[in-house]
Amino acid sequence: MVIAEFLEETEDQATSLIWGTPAERAEIRRLTSWFEDKFVREVGAPLLKERYIKRVSIRGNPSSEVMRAAMANLHNHLDYIDWLAEQGNWLAGKAMSLADLSAAAHLSVTDYFGDIDWDRHPEARQWYAKIKSRPSFRVFFLVAFPNIFDLFKMLFYVVVHLCKKFGPSHSHMAQTLRKISCRCHYVTITATMTWMCKEIGSILFLL
Repeated sequence: MVIAEFLEETEDQATSLIWGTPAERAEIRRLTSWFEDKFVREVGAPLLKERYIKRVSIRGNPSSEVMRAAMANLHNHLDYIDWLAEQGNWLAGKAMSLADLSAAAHLSVTDYFGDIDWDRHPEARQWYAKIKSRPSFRVFFLVAFPNIFDLFKMLFYVVVHLCKKFGPSHSHMAQTLRKISCRCHYVTITATMTWMCKEIGSILFLL
């Protein structure tokens, strides 16, 4: 959000993503915060933790109760997107805004793993198809990930192997392993891969 605000202040206002009257700008910020905070807390973080992080970090079995609650919350959020999309062309009204980009970014991760039943949410599906057709999003969806889970698992076990080889006394490796096994924040898959590669690279640099 801070970066978006900086761009709003420094770039051409013809391409503003926080546009309109003070009330309209406040609504864009409210919706952006909704998806960055509420959606992440109620849907993104629980699903990612239970479905993938636990499997990779070997921290027990996924909780079906948590996943059911997250999926119920997901449909509630999609119902809200349905309603917002019915009011205008975009979530905040007459034009695409930062709220649309925030919502689509989080939904794209959930959608990638097949957690969204779009048939139950036709208005949200139409809005999502529209934003996916934008040039900035088309580039994102052209990135090929043959098997995200296998890549995540491979990177994790590289760290495990290094820790076993050099022993728990290597504090940096042990700390990195703990950070990976406890990293249950909701982030995009790309960001997670980048973070893990950076951590592994720092380990290799120290050897």
